[in-house]
Amino acid sequence: NSFCTLLVVVVFPLVMLRGATRTWTRPCAAAGRALCANRLCSTVSGGVPPTTSTPPPATDPAVLQEQVAALAGELDALAQQHRQLVEHILAQQQNAAAGGVPDSFVPPSVLRTVVKIFAGVAAPNHILPWQRKLQTNVSGTGFVVDKKRRLIATNTHVIGKATSIQVRRHGAGHRHVAETVFIAADCDFALLRVDEDAFWRDVEEAQFDGVASEELREQGGLAALCSLGPSCAIPDLQANVKVVGFPWGGEQVSITSGVVSRVDMTSYGGADSSLLGIQIDAAINSGNSGGPALVDSKVIGIAFQTLIAASNIGYLIPACIAAVAARAFMRALTEHHRAAGADPHVQAIVYHEGFSSVGIGYQDLTNDKLRRVHGLTAAEQTGCLVEHVFKRCSGEGVLKVGDVICRVNGMAIADDGTVQWKNDQRVSFSHFVRSTRPGDTFELEVLRGGESMTLTVPAKVPFSIVPNHTYSDKYLEQLPYRVFGGCVFTELTMGFLLEWGDPDWFNNAPRHLTGMLFPKHTDEQAKPDGSAAPVAERDSIVVLSQVLPHAVNRGYASEHFTNRFVDKVNGTTVRSFEHFNALLEEACANAKGHADVADVTILLSNGSMNLTMALDAAPAAEADELVMRAYGIPA
Repeated sequence: NSFCTLLVVVVFPLVMLRGATRTWTRPCAAAGRALCANRLCSTVSGGVPPTTSTPPPATDPAVLQEQVAALAGELDALAQQHRQLVEHILAQQQNAAAGGVPDSFVPPSVLRTVVKIFAGVAAPNHILPWQRKLQTNVSGTGFVVDKKRRLIATNTHVIGKATSIQVRRHGAGHRHVAETVFIAADCDFALLRVDEDAFWRDVEEAQFDGVASEELREQGGLAALCSLGPSCAIPDLQANVKVVGFPWGGEQVSITSGVVSRVDMTSYGGADSSLLGIQIDAAINSGNSGGPALVDSKVIGIAFQTLIAASNIGYLIPACIAAVAARAFMRALTEHHRAAGADPHVQAIVYHEGFSSVGIGYQDLTNDKLRRVHGLTAAEQTGCLVEHVFKRCSGEGVLKVGDVICRVNGMAIADDGTVQWKNDQRVSFSHFVRSTRPGDTFELEVLRGGESMTLTVPAKVPFSIVPNHTYSDKYLEQLPYRVFGGCVFTELTMGFLLEWGDPDWFNNAPRHLTGMLFPKHTDEQAKPDGSAAPVAERDSIVVLSQVLPHAVNRGYASEHFTNRFVDKVNGTTVRSFEHFNALLEEACANAKGHADVADVTILLSNGSMNLTMALDAAPAAEADELVMRAYGIPA
């Protein structure tokens, strides 16, 4: 249609005017040609023709001939511009016929995959764990990833703590109820399901870049996403990328453009370690979270965070990272199907078990002397030096301090710990470990004592004494807490630390609690003199969060007692919150009620000094009844 319009509006008048310059000789003809030229320029450029008055027509034949020649030159230049425009339109049509799209264009079919998400969020209160904070309304973006399973992809931080979720398709006015079916908080990826049939009429499904198999491309959905390996769907640097979403400031869809600036390991918000991320210079604002990022109309990533301290620096979850989480979800579907023997629909939220980690601290081997000391005598020998092996991680029992890791899955590791991969880019070797499913294995070629050996390492999710997120049924449905003698005990989590103020929580929270975040420190003794039990013996940390004043806890209701972790109950090391509860129940069941012997003795520590609490079971129970009624704590 654009081509035909161009022929009628532009080319045909050009031909007529071209002939007219040779035949018009009367003075009024020059004015007519000037007027036609002005009208024609207005049609092509979209501008407004000049409003200045036309000068009196020339009467001198020589001047008239000069004007005609000048006009002919202008028309020739204008005709050349139109030929270029026609060629551009034809090229676009040919590109579209071949399955491509112009860089500056997002097809309507792609926009039909995008939805706006409305969530009502009531976050848990880690200080008053029996309560939730005031509900707030947030919005974000999602996109259809699987029509067959009726699934929408988005970010965990958009819907992870939501009590209600609704979605609205692009171009629609009606909202539909959605429910969360999968949460992978460690990579900020989540899946929603919409059951209403009306939502799925004429909806489109997103297409992922990097899907090698034609069969999988036709099948689409999660099957296509799950097929992506650790090096798939990674865009080239400077590739044009478009982010589609619903940022704050309007109700309609927004499309921003930029280029890929960097592909590197990136911190994912509250996660305890880094994953591969794509940095772009397209604007990503509040509300864009969960929206697709496109290269040539195919999804290469999901918008999830921006760098506050800089302008126009946004980050995408690469499709290959989302694929790792999606494969875990598909395995859960399969296991549920086998167990239920029915249609594989998820009956409850599935939580991602986490990403594998080699679980070591390593040092670069860029110093020549250090290289020779550790057996790297040839120039082509490269690798990184193992300085620490963390407990309850993949490397425990396999790697040793002093090992030089030279290869991962056959790929050479440079002295800085990176691996050569796509288009001369380099990435940390840990990316390929993190892309390995927990329970599977990966291979490391190491140099140990001058001898080269290949180790098969079982992939494990790294253990963290402080859960780095609270997106699970254990924390979303009800935070763990116990009231005993008016003292409120809870579990140390990242959410508890964030109560000291985000983003300054690390500087504001007690040092002995933030120190638990560092595995090398917590592998040793919790107290320098060794009087506290090793943290490595524990599965979680129990904290005295506050003391609700009552006669039974007189002397304990002070800041000296609160925010310490529980080391022992009646001399037994507390291994977890569940173990703490069991020890209290056992102590109360065996209570003797002697005046000079406490039924329950609780040893509290802050890593450098211990404090002791002594309580009797019966008075503590009576106090709890009064205190819980006074503070509205559920029984």
